Amino acid sequence: MRAGAAPPVASPAVPGPYGQFGPYAPTPAGTPHAAHTPPPYGSGASPYATPTTPVPVASGPRRRPALIGAALTAVLAAGVFGIVQLLPDGNSGDDKAKGGAATASATPPARDASSAPAPKASAQKADAPRGSMMTPGNVRTALEAFKKQTGTTTFVDMTLYDGYILASIPTAAGAETVDSWQYRDGVASRTGPDGTVEEGEPLIDMAAVNWDALPGLLEQAKKDLKVEKPTSRHVIVDPWMMDQAPSIRTYLSDEYGRGGYVLWGIDGSLRKVYGS
Repeated sequence: MRAGAAPPVASPAVPGPYGQFGPYAPTPAGTPHAAHTPPPYGSGASPYATPTTPVPVASGPRRRPALIGAALTAVLAAGVFGIVQLLPDGNSGDDKAKGGAATASATPPARDASSAPAPKASAQKADAPRGSMMTPGNVRTALEAFKKQTGTTTFVDMTLYDGYILASIPTAAGAETVDSWQYRDGVASRTGPDGTVEEGEPLIDMAAVNWDALPGLLEQAKKDLKVEKPTSRHVIVDPWMMDQAPSIRTYLSDEYGRGGYVLWGIDGSLRKVYGS
């Protein structure tokens, strides 16, 4: 047998008497043929698929007893059905009443609207900042919230988005370990560990950043990057990777993927434009 070829399948033997109807057994009247089940392996047939050729049905006088028997069965069934219809149902009025009561008791009671659970209260605080978080006032509000939780405004880095602010903050003054923090909906919360401070990596006092210049930096970035209608924007404050000097990066892009970022000093002075 050739390697990889499917094993031959023996044809199933078809039992039946050899007589006037050949080597096939007659099929009783009214017996439906089994529906063909398509092979489960895509368009190719399975080597073990059910044969699709139907077994021929012999015709001849031997089918007549089956037809007569079927007709007689139908007549008897009709007669029995008529007799049953004439007989009383055998149920008393009390039984019917009990059945009605059982049906009524099985119906679940209507739900009281007052018992429905109240919707969960929003996690947003009443005094949460409104509008984008990339405004001087909202950034300072977030810094105050971080300081209440950590005792410091000296961070490894901070990233501003319109809806929230992320920060990497040392676990304690002079500590090597760093935690990740988030300010969203007026709440500052720790989100988990954030590694360690690299040797020689400077920290930035975020309270010393010229946040009042931020709106102007974002507008100037639109002109420098030639992105009139930005669809995505964020701001990163961290040590610049080239010289480790504290810096601000304003990122902008539009729906066509055009954009880039502008590098600024934390005092708002322009350093370099990195456009697409």
